[in-house]
Amino acid sequence: MRIEQFSWLNVVEILRDVIHGRLHWPLPIRRPSISRLLSHLVWDVIGFLIVLIFAYVACLGVIYSGKLLWTVYTQTFLGQEFIKGFSEENLEIEQFYSLNLFWACIEINLVILVFSIPLAVVCQCLFIKSIFYDSKGFIGKAVFWVIPFSAAIALILQRSYELSWAKLLVISALPSSLIMSYCMELASRIIPDGLVPKTIYRILFEIGQFVLKYLPMRRKEDR
Repeated sequence: MRIEQFSWLNVVEILRDVIHGRLHWPLPIRRPSISRLLSHLVWDVIGFLIVLIFAYVACLGVIYSGKLLWTVYTQTFLGQEFIKGFSEENLEIEQFYSLNLFWACIEINLVILVFSIPLAVVCQCLFIKSIFYDSKGFIGKAVFWVIPFSAAIALILQRSYELSWAKLLVISALPSSLIMSYCMELASRIIPDGLVPKTIYRILFEIGQFVLKYLPMRRKEDR
């Protein structure tokens, strides 16, 4: 069941109502009480923290699983041959696993969060989410949203970590999926769908209404 949404007052309607000396709730929904808004806010914050914790644990799990597999692999004959043949890549991996991995997971999740929030806001404001995201199933979202977003995050992380793009993609894929998905859902509960086009339309509509009312008055005055 969808929770009753809180949407911000439309800027154009606020200006119009201030000019006319009135202010009303412009949306066709019941005005939520302060306690209801605070309750929604608290639960959104709690849910956000839970998602961040899960994303952190997932990132840490992927990194430590890779470290365990790498340790086992280097003890085998094939692993020893790999180290001899690809010494630079081995050094790259060893340097990464020598870092403070707990702090590295925090940095990776912060980068994902910093780019997930504006992405979700833009998609919600421009009808992108409702048209291209909500219409996709689990596989569609993974292919068209999570993987491209994780790939972009991996490119950004290459500036901080000397790992190949493919390895950083594997590390960031799961936390990216969790954080981006929740940011998308949270944006839909806070921001009205298509806020920017609707605001532009409302501004143009108000300008048109003003012109239609003002021109006849000017013509009468000229006569």
